[in-house]
Parts: sequence; C-alpha cells; structure tokens
Amino acid sequence: MNNQEIINRIIYISSIIGNKGIEHDERVKIGIEACEVYEKLKIECRTLIMSNIYIIYRQMGALYFEANEYSSSEKFFEKSLEIKTKYNNVDSMINECTTKQMLAREKIMIYLNSNNSRKLEEAKTLLNFIDSNYDISWNNNLKEKIDETKNIYNSAIRGDLKTIVTLEIPYHLILDEENEIGFNYKGTKCYIKAETIRSQESNFIIGDNIYTEKDKYGIVNRSIVTLTIEKYINGNELIKVNKTINEVYRPLNEAINAYNYFLKKYIISTGKYWLPEINENMIFRFETKVLAGNVEIKNIPLSISMSLSSSGNNRLRLKEDELKGINKELNSSENNIWELAVNYAKDYYLIKDYKNAIIMINIALENFTYYFSKKILKKYLEDSQIEKFFRGIVEYEDYFLKEYISKKNFEQAKKDDVIKDNPPTIYKIYAEIYKYEQLPITKNQLNKKLSKIKDQRNEIVHGQIISKDLQYVAEKAIEEFENIVKIENE
Repeated sequence: MNNQEIINRIIYISSIIGNKGIEHDERVKIGIEACEVYEKLKIECRTLIMSNIYIIYRQMGALYFEANEYSSSEKFFEKSLEIKTKYNNVDSMINECTTKQMLAREKIMIYLNSNNSRKLEEAKTLLNFIDSNYDISWNNNLKEKIDETKNIYNSAIRGDLKTIVTLEIPYHLILDEENEIGFNYKGTKCYIKAETIRSQESNFIIGDNIYTEKDKYGIVNRSIVTLTIEKYINGNELIKVNKTINEVYRPLNEAINAYNYFLKKYIISTGKYWLPEINENMIFRFETKVLAGNVEIKNIPLSISMSLSSSGNNRLRLKEDELKGINKELNSSENNIWELAVNYAKDYYLIKDYKNAIIMINIALENFTYYFSKKILKKYLEDSQIEKFFRGIVEYEDYFLKEYISKKNFEQAKKDDVIKDNPPTIYKIYAEIYKYEQLPITKNQLNKKLSKIKDQRNEIVHGQIISKDLQYVAEKAIEEFENIVKIENE
C-alpha cells in the first residue's frame, strides 16, 4: 500500500470502528490493522489524519476496556491522550474526561492485579483532572461513572474489597441461607452461607424439608455455597493447583481452600464426619463477583472449572491392557495392601489433603517393603529365621549388654517386658536385603529415596509444627515410592 492508500484505509476504519453493529473482535482486528499501517506512513503524512488515528486509538482503548484487558486498554487510551495534549482541538473536554475516567479505572484494576502503587497514583492524577474540569451540565451517565470510579479508588485505598464465589457442591451442607458465618482464614476475614437445593435424581420427592441423614454423595439434596473473601482476587488469573489438577481460576482455588478450612471446624463441632473436603475437580460451575465497597467491579456469571475431553466418534471404554489387568487381579490370590495404599495416597493428593497423602504413601512403603523383602529373603533363609528377623526377637547371645546380665535375669527381663523385641526399621530391612543381593541402585541412593518418602511423616503423626511445603513433600514421596517399586521389579 502506498501512502494515499494507507490514508484512505485509516479514514475508512475510523468511520466504522465505533459501529456497535460490527462484532467486537472484528472491530479490534481492523483497529490493530489501522495502527500497524499507520506506523508505515511518512511523518509528514501522519498529521493529515491525526483526528482519524485519535478516534481509532480511543475506540481501541474502549474495546479493550469492555474486554477487561486492562494493560491494552491503558496503552491505547494513553496514545489517544498524547494526541489530545498535542492537538487540543482534536476532541472536546467532555470526551477527554470520559477517556480519563475509563483510564483511571483501568489503572486501578492494574494496581489491584499487580500491586503497582504507581498506577494508583496515576489514577488519582486523572481523577483530579476531571474534578478540575467538572461541568455540572455533563450527562448523568458520565457523572455516575465518575462517581463510581472515585468510589472504587477510595475502596482500593481503604482495602474495602470483597471477592464473592458461589459454587454448587456435590453434597448437602446444612447452613443458614440468610445469615452468614464469619471466620478468619490465613489472616483474611471470610463469610459463608449455603442454600439447599434438590438433587436432579430426587426431584420427584415433594417437600422442602425432606432430607436423608449422612447423604455423603448428594443423592437427595445438594448445596449452593457462597463464600465472601474480604480481599481482591484476580478473576482472570489461572493457577496450577498441583500436578493432578489442571489450571483453574484463582478465585475458585482460594474459595475451595477457605471452604475446606471451614469444613474441618464444622465437622468437629457438628459430628457430621461423612462430609468430604472438596477439590477443583468436584466443581463443574461457579460464579465470581468482585466488589470495591458497594461497586461491582467484576462479574463472571458462569465459569466451568474442569477441563472436558472427548473420545471422538468412539464410545468411551477401557483400554485393552486395563481389561487384562482387571482380569489378572480378579484371578490373583494376592492381597497386597500397598497396591491400594498408593492409589489412596494419590486420591488424598488429588483433594489436596497432603498430610494424609504422606501418611498413606508411608503405609504403602512399609507394606511393599515387607512384601518385597520376604520374597528376596526366602531364597536365602528359613521361614523361622525370617520371622525372627521381622519380629526383631532379641536373643541372649545377641544382646549387646549380655556381659552385664545373666541369661536367667535376661529371660526374666524379657518376660517382664523390660527387654523388648525390636522390629527392624525400613532402613534395616533393606540393609538385610543388600547382604544377599544387589539392587539396581546403591544402598545410599535407596536410602535417599526412603528419606524423601518418610519426610514429615513423624511430624504429621505427632502433631509437630511443619514448616515445609506439604504439597511438594507429598508429590516427591509418591514419585519416589513409584520409582522404588519400578526399580525393585526390574
């Protein structure tokens, strides 16, 4: 395109970009096109269409404003205001103040998402400009928008912000529908209420007061829970929860964490032990609102939290190796606790109950170690020797203090339970295996893996203070256990 063709194209785009009859995305597309070709114009030609590119910049700011794309909106509004500053007659004062009102709001939102205080200062400067040029004859809509933006600014300064997440949980939680219960979670004030709804499967039941006790799976009733968290949470931010859960929006994640904290207290106080903690994969839909004071600054009416997959034209069915595995298990007489325990550990990890995930993977470790070691030791020892080793039976001949005690007194001490049998630790069991066979990894390498699996296990069981990230600890423990099983089955 030559200069004249570019000029003609920009003039045309400036005449239609504000047309709301054109799809939003199409208007953005032609706006980007205009901005790109404008950069190719010679400097002396740009002044000829300054008013047109001003319109395009301003409209692009408004389009990104509508889409809550704050940084892009800020960029184009500021480009339009640079032109207005240089060419004052390009637009009216009321339009300049309208632009600055929207720009101030975008800067406040950028501040809330980034905690960049400079953006808040810039918003204040824009609002001061509007105050200095305020005209009582302006239309009521603009006046209301200015007042609203000021209220948002003042609420941001005061920290008067709330994120409200509403979600349907797959069981019945009995709470008052009107009166919220307040609690503190990680230094933030939260409120919760719940509405009872009838499950689809039980719609035939008549009467609002019908329920079933211990309705763990929401067969009769379910609940719509509303959590109010007194802080701003970015509704557009996706976060990775853990390696088994796909990315979800941060408000849902924080609401679930607060809910599960509340649920533990609820169970202790009511004895409703059958209510499970929830995780992101249990919530299909949720809604998010964010308030600054009494002003709603974000409303995401419906979001789907879980990722959906399709089997295409094929009916969803088990894989061939899965079917073979099921048949093999059904025909097996073995009943290895560790094979279930490792899956239970993964289930706890899925629902973010990392403490129980660590406990369960240690159960898997102990059971697998006994299973594996007996299989090895049977090649070299008699059954009685193996039993003696695992029971940790202390014989007089092996007792480390036998020089100071007679055999008679030793046997009496054992009978009185003064001298006790000492079953071997996991480390000692593997040390015994290494006496007879070499595994694919060294004893030191194996001990390091065992230490990662056992990490924080004792602290959890004994209720000690835990400073480590249990998500990471649980993740590594499960990973290392599966590595050990793989290595030892080679």
